[in-house]
Amino acid sequence: FGDMTSNSSSGFTGSMDLADKVQSRHDIIKKVWDFFETEPFWRMKPRPDLVPTNVWCLADPGREYLVYLQNPGTVSITVSNGPFRVEWINAQNTADRRTAPMTTNGLDLISPADGDDWLVHLETPLESWRSSYFPNAVQQQASLHDDADPDGDGIKNLAEYFFATDPNTPNAGGNLPSIIKTNDALSFQYVRVQGSSPLSLVTEFSPDLIHWSAGIEGLDYDNPTITPETNEIGRAHV
Repeated sequence: FGDMTSNSSSGFTGSMDLADKVQSRHDIIKKVWDFFETEPFWRMKPRPDLVPTNVWCLADPGREYLVYLQNPGTVSITVSNGPFRVEWINAQNTADRRTAPMTTNGLDLISPADGDDWLVHLETPLESWRSSYFPNAVQQQASLHDDADPDGDGIKNLAEYFFATDPNTPNAGGNLPSIIKTNDALSFQYVRVQGSSPLSLVTEFSPDLIHWSAGIEGLDYDNPTITPETNEIGRAHV
């Protein structure tokens, strides 16, 4: 594929001799290959209906969008289930990545002014967390699922995300719920992702540790309070 004699219209060299290769063209193909190994592209489909004409889009709607622009500029993407974290990727050098403000509606996303062609990558906070811990999506497919437990500590990925723990390190940190006794009252304390988490914790009660039912906030237990610790996590008290 990379050994055309001059351009895409001139055909192939027809040679299997490595001495005839045009290495720079092979390098371009390898960069594309390496980039898509980091993406769960098998979940995504072409969605030209979500972007303007002459803009190209792969999407797993509600989770992830990858959009290609031939030139710097502004693009609007029809999204659902926001908010999304926004990252611009230089298509000439995919190591050049630039974070932009989050978006809830995908409208009027502005690329960097320099460079040539750009990719804009939108991910929900959960998918961004997943990408950060499992950067090679192709090789780590089995570890990506919500119910996967790659470190074998009995805590599935969704819980690892919610409690801001490391899914690759068993029982990392002291973030899981702990019981605190104050006088005659018991409370639970845990660390959780703040703000844009798509998950919520259900507090359940049981008279026999076999049959469980959800409690009513404000009736069965006090409203939880959250003390911010960083921009990403807060300590909750129930």
